[in-house]
Amino acid sequence: MATHRTRQQQRAIDGHRLVGSRFGADGKSADWKKYRTFCKKGPTLLQQSGVMQTVAFCLSRDDAGAKHWVADLAELLGKSDLAQVAREAPLAQYLALSRDAIEAATWLRRFAMSLDPEVTE
Repeated sequence: MATHRTRQQQRAIDGHRLVGSRFGADGKSADWKKYRTFCKKGPTLLQQSGVMQTVAFCLSRDDAGAKHWVADLAELLGKSDLAQVAREAPLAQYLALSRDAIEAATWLRRFAMSLDPEVTE
């Protein structure tokens, strides 16, 4: 008997795996701290600026944590080139992508906050 998961259940499973792999054995590295920051602030950035601006901002930074966050967000969304998809999407698809990105980023935030007690706000 096949088990069917909802989209949110699958994102929770995948988000837990992705964040856990970033935390790894070096949970106190500089990359983890930057990644954790983007996990924490990502949903708000997406809501205020949209997918394209948020992704462009993160990719333009000389910051491995921001780039890892974008890569994990893209994997949760099933979009290997998230920047290009967002740039080329018609308005209706862009709005749906934005909604999905906020939901996916929320899972990353939840798991980053649960793994690291320094993130309490």
